[in-house]
Amino acid sequence: SNPDRKRYYDREVRPSAGGGGAVPQGADRAAESRDLARGYYEQSCRLADEEQFHFAIELAQRAARTDPRQEYFALLGRLQAMNPHPRWLRWAADNLREAMRRGPASADLKCALDEVMAKIAQTPLNATPGRGDDEEDVDLSVLDPEAEIAAASHRRAATKKAARQTFQSTMVPRKELPRK
Repeated sequence: SNPDRKRYYDREVRPSAGGGGAVPQGADRAAESRDLARGYYEQSCRLADEEQFHFAIELAQRAARTDPRQEYFALLGRLQAMNPHPRWLRWAADNLREAMRRGPASADLKCALDEVMAKIAQTPLNATPGRGDDEEDVDLSVLDPEAEIAAASHRRAATKKAARQTFQSTMVPRKELPRK
């Protein structure tokens, strides 16, 4: 809001019309992004070696987002596959597929994807961690995000309908209310 500070910022920090300035342009920006992603990837590998998987996954996600390369998606998929939860296994499968799409599909990637798909197939529907017995079963063979969204919408509608029926069954009919 101070005009003098804004002029100083415009003059010193923002890039000039000639392309020189504090913000890298073109090829410099791409190289900077690649370097940043490589740093995230290497740090993620170190953290995975130290068995700090939560932070390793976070950094692998940043690397894949910053510079989408095959090796970054492969690492992310392998790290996510360590979690036995079906949702994490689906994410792992998606990232391993993305890694295969982004470069030559190696036997190692195919084997990792096959292992994840086998884990998904072997996961009993009622053994999902943190689920209550009253929840309906979820079809884990569905890996389509749109289908998952539609299924979630259906479950929400069913929950609302059940809540409405419960509420209506607890209401006292109007004619039975005592008059004052």
